[in-house]
Amino acid sequence: MNFFIEEIAGAKNSMTGKHFDGLPHYEPAMDAKGHVISDPGFPLRLITYKENFGGHSRTIGNCWANYSLQTSNKVLINKRDGARLGLRDSDRVRLTSKTTPRVRSISETAPRSK
Repeated sequence: MNFFIEEIAGAKNSMTGKHFDGLPHYEPAMDAKGHVISDPGFPLRLITYKENFGGHSRTIGNCWANYSLQTSNKVLINKRDGARLGLRDSDRVRLTSKTTPRVRSISETAPRSK
């Protein structure tokens, strides 16, 4: 298992000019210039990722195949946060933030595994 990645350590952040660490570490949410983002009225953090069926050039152009795998975006939320917010499996939710107060898309919460 490799913890240090020389290629990453040799690269620079294009916005700050600083070298990347090359080792895994925690950083708070930051903007592109490395300034910590503080949203006091928004206690949750959005973490985005691509499903593996939509992350390759050969699959992104096949919209009908992708649609058959996932008909809408899902929101995965911690069980305790969901209970605190009164959310149930497959509820529709609207995501907003300080920087994007108007959101055009509405997602469903993903069913929790039993």
